[in-house]
Amino acid sequence: VEATNSSTAALEVAENTAVSMGATEVSDSFGGPEPAVEGSAFNHPGTVITASTGDDGYLNWSSSKAGFAGHPNYPASSPDVVAVGGTRLTLNGGSRTGETVWNDGSTLGGGAGAGGGGCSEHRNAQSWQQAVPDWADVGCGEKRAAADAAADGDPYSGVAVYRAGSWSTVGGTSLASPIIASTFALAGGSGGVAYPAQTLYGHLGSSALYDVTSGSNGECAKAFDEGGKTAGCTVVEEEQDCQAKLICRAGTGYDGPTGVGTPAGLAAFAPPAPSVSSVSPGEGDLGTEVTIEGEHLKGAGAVEFDGVPATHVVEVSATKLTATAPGHVPGQVDVTVTTGGGTSATSSADHFTYRAGPAIGAVTPARGPTTGGTEVTISGERLDGVESVSF
Repeated sequence: VEATNSSTAALEVAENTAVSMGATEVSDSFGGPEPAVEGSAFNHPGTVITASTGDDGYLNWSSSKAGFAGHPNYPASSPDVVAVGGTRLTLNGGSRTGETVWNDGSTLGGGAGAGGGGCSEHRNAQSWQQAVPDWADVGCGEKRAAADAAADGDPYSGVAVYRAGSWSTVGGTSLASPIIASTFALAGGSGGVAYPAQTLYGHLGSSALYDVTSGSNGECAKAFDEGGKTAGCTVVEEEQDCQAKLICRAGTGYDGPTGVGTPAGLAAFAPPAPSVSSVSPGEGDLGTEVTIEGEHLKGAGAVEFDGVPATHVVEVSATKLTATAPGHVPGQVDVTVTTGGGTSATSSADHFTYRAGPAIGAVTPARGPTTGGTEVTISGERLDGVESVSF
């Protein structure tokens, strides 16, 4: 989808147009100053929207554009998108041998730029971002931190492009953003998750992600080293730009420049399978409303009682559903939940018991006049909760 021009308004129209036409993944390789009041153009629950953090380093320290330096790029600073930072990738025989934060120094000093990022000035972080174990060391308080994830962005390790009769290598977070968007697409899209960045955080620290632990996108005022194709500063010098907080330096786990890490296959881009930890009440009949609690229940496509679909399923939260029990023969069944991440494994925690129906043992007296009016005593089993008695 091509915007009519590069203004924020035109780009927002293009964004909404892409989603309205059915795009399930949208990559945004642009950025600008963060507005104090955010519109709805980048808030499309259930659609993967990735956004470049920029190519001018932490808080755009290398930018010469008015209003950019000292601020993060938007829409990457929006908590509704997947913000994508940049790395430098090293390969040997097609295999990754290393990956660091992309920082080739200031483009003003002859360098090739650096991955962007920083703390949002106006928007709070989503709950799953604030829940990372090292959040206190990031340095954003309650504010949103960019990035969420990263991919190759260094022009010296970028992708080959054939254009106008010749090959060239290009990079930037304008490369990294579509890499992450397309990886989501290969994994099946959002999987029903409203804000797909949450899926990535669910895999933090797992083998499904490559944890980038070295480098910084902080400011480097020294000249770029053309021979070694590296910035003239050490990581220690660069990370002083954010007082050595994780918002501008890589570390084990979550960090600002690379988020939760870079792709190691597709597993981190598929929602985790749901799990059921309790079903309440644990017994009932056709029409009983049950509350199902567990993990990763967001986007439940089906709730089944021993394979029989429940009726009137309500998604209360990512950890709670309600469903109405369908008809079933008496006995114990497993209640399972299916989302884009798969179907919950059965266990003793998901049991629901269908009670047997009432049974009549005796009716006294056994006869009476056709005009009615005889008081009858009915004895038997499971007569509690009687809704009607018919003759």
